[in-house]
Amino acid sequence: MLMSAINQKSAGEFAAKERKEHKERHCRHRTIHSTGQQISRPKRTAFGSLFAFLAPFRGSPKVLSRNNQRSSGRSGFHLLTALCAAGLILLGGRGTASATEDFQSWHGFNWKVWQTNEVTASLYGEVRFRENASQLYQSLLSPRLVWHAHPNVDLGLNYTWFANRTGTGLFADTHRLETEVNPHFKLADWLEFHSRNRLEIYWLDGVQNERYRSRNRLQLTAPLTGLGPLESVYCNNEFWYEFYRMDYTLNRAVPLGLNFHVAGRTHLAVFYMIQSSKQTTGHWDQAHILGTTVSF
Repeated sequence: MLMSAINQKSAGEFAAKERKEHKERHCRHRTIHSTGQQISRPKRTAFGSLFAFLAPFRGSPKVLSRNNQRSSGRSGFHLLTALCAAGLILLGGRGTASATEDFQSWHGFNWKVWQTNEVTASLYGEVRFRENASQLYQSLLSPRLVWHAHPNVDLGLNYTWFANRTGTGLFADTHRLETEVNPHFKLADWLEFHSRNRLEIYWLDGVQNERYRSRNRLQLTAPLTGLGPLESVYCNNEFWYEFYRMDYTLNRAVPLGLNFHVAGRTHLAVFYMIQSSKQTTGHWDQAHILGTTVSF
């Protein structure tokens, strides 16, 4: 009986202590809010700080819960970083065996001639300068037709005419027929995935038979709001495979691209690209490219 009374007394004292501490915490919480003092919170992690910085630009999520947003954001950021890093690592490895390096500038336009919910017809053109952007070496013109077959898949059919400067200084024509299957979807409210998968059949001046090439480009785009004309940032990496050489022959990595809304239907893309091309000797030539594309 004596032990039971002691245990009951101890339990009562413990409950009273808990009620007192709870009351003190409640009073302190009310005092902090009434005086405008800041509430102490745990320190943010690096990822937490990054998401806090991006939050005003991503807009307010309406579908995902807070935990799902954090999980999707981290996965998307990891994927974005991995894609850019993979391209740069590949290019870094090519650089050790690089024969030459060059700075180039590429400038293009994309005119949407006709567009419906199902089909888009456009005309793309571009000029490219090499030798530290001092010499025109390539120009192209390409009518393109895209069928929006599914909300997440586009099918494309293109014809491209190239004029390439040869070693003699003269220009030679290249004619190219292209088919594309391009899936695209959202990874999160603030991150989009695009994949361009192209099969090319092309004919070179002075070469009797046609040649085949596949090109696969993976791109991540982060839409932005509240930054004036800047609409989004993106990065991508593209791999070329030449069937007649049975070899991976070219890599194009864009570690940073910016999309701007100029006015009305006019948009401007500005990008930095690192291009590595494998020569028949096995050496890799590398070019650093600053490019622009105007769409309207």
